Amino acid sequence: MAVPILAAIPELWPEGVLDETDPPSRCLTQWVALRVQPRCKKAVARVLMRDDFAYFLCLRSVTRVYQRRRVVSQVPLFPGYVFAAGENQELLEQLWQVRHVSCVLTPPDPAKFLRELTSLRRILSAGVPVTPEEQLQPGQRARIIRGCFEGLEGTVLINRSGLRLMIAVGLLGRGASIEVTPDMVERL
Repeated sequence: MAVPILAAIPELWPEGVLDETDPPSRCLTQWVALRVQPRCKKAVARVLMRDDFAYFLCLRSVTRVYQRRRVVSQVPLFPGYVFAAGENQELLEQLWQVRHVSCVLTPPDPAKFLRELTSLRRILSAGVPVTPEEQLQPGQRARIIRGCFEGLEGTVLINRSGLRLMIAVGLLGRGASIEVTPDMVERL
């Protein structure tokens, strides 16, 4: 018996919900982070889509070589987390009942959390290499002043590969970084 292949699920639903050009009312009122069981992100996203909740899977492209073939895969930037939004707190409380959800994390500052998610969506949709950062490290806050990410704010990191700007999601204690040059950033 053949197992049917499920249709691909969008990374962001509804499309454009985290676009910076949309008015804030379109971004819904409350975003939360859902801690989900391993390998269940897409199943939870399907339930959220069915129940008319907005969601963001936060996937990045990774290229690997298998037997001289290049394969591009979509892997989670933050394994075990799905971001979801509802119109009010009562609707979000229903998320506890979704199968495979083990925890609902509500941000202390919803506006800041929405800005962080919007920034993450912007760098992930640009197609540049993104590196997940496991621990937030103390560093200087900076803003990109030129290039396609002009206006993004984050924390400057220095590692073996050079200078990077990290966009943090404070609620998770994690973030993502992109490579920058010293002339692209200014201190805040």
